[in-house]
Amino acid sequence: MSTFNGNQCTHIKYCSASDDVINLMDLSMKLKKLIKKPEGTTPYILENLECFLDGFRSYSDKVFANDSEAISDYDLMEQEEGPHHLKLFPIEMMPLLNYYDWDSYDCWLFGGYLEKTKQIWYRLSEYMEARKRTLMIQKRRERKMHLDQENTK
Repeated sequence: MSTFNGNQCTHIKYCSASDDVINLMDLSMKLKKLIKKPEGTTPYILENLECFLDGFRSYSDKVFANDSEAISDYDLMEQEEGPHHLKLFPIEMMPLLNYYDWDSYDCWLFGGYLEKTKQIWYRLSEYMEARKRTLMIQKRRERKMHLDQENTK
């Protein structure tokens, strides 16, 4: 996972611990605040977006690999309805453009980080929904088999 310390971003892989998901969500909340009320510099906000995306990718890789702790941690994120900064869509860009004096490349980078994050969140949500349906079907089959076995006795 990526964590942010001061003005420095250190890349640390998500390691299947609830604290990592909480740190991701804290960084997401920070991003939400930066988007709503810009501060710092262009590299500052873009590095934070990149840090979040790196950590989120690492986390999602664990979920897709069926890591049980990562899957459990998904509930923490789902309770918050996903990353906080994604809930701002559609984003009012004028305050960002005015504050940071962005050119088209900066806007492209900003939008790219958000879009990639949004795609990962959608894939995670779809995967977890499919997983829940599969588990429900398996449980029904097991109950039916158990009942059938009891009825044949």
